[in-house]
Amino acid sequence: MPHSAKDMTRQKHKAPRVVPRPEHDVSRNNISREALKVLYRLKECGCRAYLAGGGVRDLLLGRKPKDFDIVTDATPNHVRKLFRNCRLIGRRFRLAHVYFNGNKDIIEVATFRAGSAPDTSSPAGASGVGAARDAKTHPSQRGNRSGARPGKRAPISREDGLIVRDNVYGTPEEDALRRDFTVNALFYNIDGFTIVDYVNGLADLKQKTIRAIGDPGVRYIEDPIRMIRAIRFASSLGFRIERKAERAIKTHREHITEASNARLYEEILKVFRCGAASEAYEHLDSSGLFKVMFPKLSDWLSRDGGRRAKKRIRQAFAQIDEWVKAGKEVGAEMLLVLVLGEYYEAEAIRLQEEGAIPWQAAHVAVLEHLADLSQRMMVPKTVRHEIAAIMAVQPRLTRTTGKQVQRLVARRYFPHALEYFRFVSDLTGENQELINFWAKESAGVKRQAPHARKPRRGRRPRRRGPVRNKRQTARLNQAGRA
Repeated sequence: MPHSAKDMTRQKHKAPRVVPRPEHDVSRNNISREALKVLYRLKECGCRAYLAGGGVRDLLLGRKPKDFDIVTDATPNHVRKLFRNCRLIGRRFRLAHVYFNGNKDIIEVATFRAGSAPDTSSPAGASGVGAARDAKTHPSQRGNRSGARPGKRAPISREDGLIVRDNVYGTPEEDALRRDFTVNALFYNIDGFTIVDYVNGLADLKQKTIRAIGDPGVRYIEDPIRMIRAIRFASSLGFRIERKAERAIKTHREHITEASNARLYEEILKVFRCGAASEAYEHLDSSGLFKVMFPKLSDWLSRDGGRRAKKRIRQAFAQIDEWVKAGKEVGAEMLLVLVLGEYYEAEAIRLQEEGAIPWQAAHVAVLEHLADLSQRMMVPKTVRHEIAAIMAVQPRLTRTTGKQVQRLVARRYFPHALEYFRFVSDLTGENQELINFWAKESAGVKRQAPHARKPRRGRRPRRRGPVRNKRQTARLNQAGRA
């Protein structure tokens, strides 16, 4: 099946490839009980319900899915009526979250989506993917709050092609064609237990290829996060990125700055935690995306850090992969401090030469850099200050004397600070005795609890006087002036 945007459009309204149960390995035994409950409830109510996305991909590859997403022709409001344990979320596109096991397990249910309408003034309009659909909305779209007034529709995409609204319902075929990559556009139909393939994703899964649906350049402009997702999937699955999609990443890498800084931060953490961060870093570096996302770090690497600093970053990613594969939960502060730590050490030395004391220099170096970085990716304030504390305490760990040893080991951030100190020591072969000392001192110590916010005071009830008309109010005001 052709993979260009033009050919995808021609193939619309053709029957998908349907793989019967005996010809595939997806078993209900490997699907969570909660997901099956949602699928069967929708089916029993006469709705079409598919398992979709990465869950189907992982089941076909024999991997354990991290989560299960469901698509259906039922509207979000309809889904909420079917499940009491359901909440609706999202502004760009309304989603239903069905909660189980005391809100620990969440099954995400989305209505089939259509692609963006064509716009001859934007690059997205030239792709033909999801063309001519905005004027003809899904019947269930009526009454849905999409943010636009009746008779007026909010723009789906900006002039540069970036999608800003995606709240248009469609068909299963349209939903498959609007997804990012072919291997993520496969459906599992609970009615018949079949695999439904509109985009030749099964062939790409067999060939271990990450291929964009439609024109990769246009799809990356519509949503720049797709460039990072392509690298993450290729690295974590051991796949290759199709040549055209790989070239488009290098061409459109600067568009990553147009992505939501909150989404970019979340996606970077997913890349670091995917278990193949070392491979992902090589992709990010060779494509130029790493330089766009971390400009100051990249400039330092090319100017002052050199090969040794790049080797240190590779060792950091190797350590993160080792932790992830061992099942260890790695917080955002440890992910970022391992990758950025040597840069902060160099910046702290520069500030010390200007007269700052060691702990203060490290603290300022971290906060100044992360404040700049947060313009591209929204690093939470708590994470920023945690990293600053980890770096600021490093000089103190080289001394084992003083009155504040017990106070230091009781700090909430101390385990992370010691973990970073151990990482650096293992690379240099130094300070092993210090590590043993601090590990012994911190054993069994109760940590300080995070600062809890004070309970918010309830609003004082409004005191209302007797109801007066305008004449009475004017008379009282006149009396007051007299």
